[in-house]
Amino acid sequence: GLWVFNMITTGIVVIICFVGIRLTQKRGKNPDTFIDVRTKTEWKLIPIADCEEPIPAFALQTAIDLKKQFGDKVTFFIEKAEVTREERVIERLDPFLVVSLPDESQYYLEVWNEPGFRGKRMV
Repeated sequence: GLWVFNMITTGIVVIICFVGIRLTQKRGKNPDTFIDVRTKTEWKLIPIADCEEPIPAFALQTAIDLKKQFGDKVTFFIEKAEVTREERVIERLDPFLVVSLPDESQYYLEVWNEPGFRGKRMV
């Protein structure tokens, strides 16, 4: 999904964009273990004077040229994305066969992948 939020505070515009990328893949020898990857991207718009990273000469020259032409009518910002990646290991353990009746009661009938599982019907 994509969600965009604009906030103007003390002259700093912050644009937040959450991009939920979920990749689920099997991991390891256990077929019931998966890795779930989520990525969050946050776009930040900061005043050019507060930028701590080097700005290429051609981009600075563009800002200088426009500042000369328009003066105080223009303000410059640097927008950049910050990407956070989060991985979770999901183990799907202890599967049960459950029956649900019309009165919404539920009964557990079978189990497998449990310690001591023998693959025999017990009932």
